[in-house]
Amino acid sequence: MEVEMKAWVSPMQVDKLLSLEKSTGFKICTLDIEKLYKKDVYYSFNGDVLKEPKRIIRIRTENSASIEQGKETIDVCKISPTDFKSPARTYLTVKERHTDESGIETNEEYESILDNIETKNTLTKVLEIANFKPYFTKSKGSISFYVKRISDNKKLHCEIVAVNGLGPLLEVEVFAPASQYDIVEDYMCGSVADAKELLKEFFWKVVQINEDGLEKRPWPDIIKDLSS
Repeated sequence: MEVEMKAWVSPMQVDKLLSLEKSTGFKICTLDIEKLYKKDVYYSFNGDVLKEPKRIIRIRTENSASIEQGKETIDVCKISPTDFKSPARTYLTVKERHTDESGIETNEEYESILDNIETKNTLTKVLEIANFKPYFTKSKGSISFYVKRISDNKKLHCEIVAVNGLGPLLEVEVFAPASQYDIVEDYMCGSVADAKELLKEFFWKVVQINEDGLEKRPWPDIIKDLSS
């Protein structure tokens, strides 16, 4: 189970994130910093856009490249697929999403790599036959890295992102068991409630953002509101 928060951040807050001080109680896992470009197509039954679906099918095409901390200045709003030398990878994701009143998302997610273009084209045709249609498309440029809480090594996945040129925002997700029967790995929180508390702690200690400063809207609403 993924538990996620997002908020708008300033260039100063971005710099603070990428030069994270241990006094915050968190540290960056320096070997895992990547630049990414993602092109997402979301499908719903009959392309229903009257209300954002809770159950989501997504096909993602992703370019990635490792970057060295402090060696490269990146404007996430300007990342494009032409920045990358390696070929893109394609993923199929199926997830069920819920958002609480404070804007914290919980996602039960299943993901597989589509290892060639024929597989992707076949899946797209199957979705078409089953009357699943695209209802939303987005392009996301990001800097992706992992952070650990020093006291217990709980891991957070952070992305500084721009979507359709809008940004930067900070998206942070942590992992928790979906049920009492799931195995809890060392890097995971023990429960969804623990995951939410960890996210709140990180946002406040690192970028001084509390629940009132969170972005509560889903991406389709953000893009619609800011593009009109």
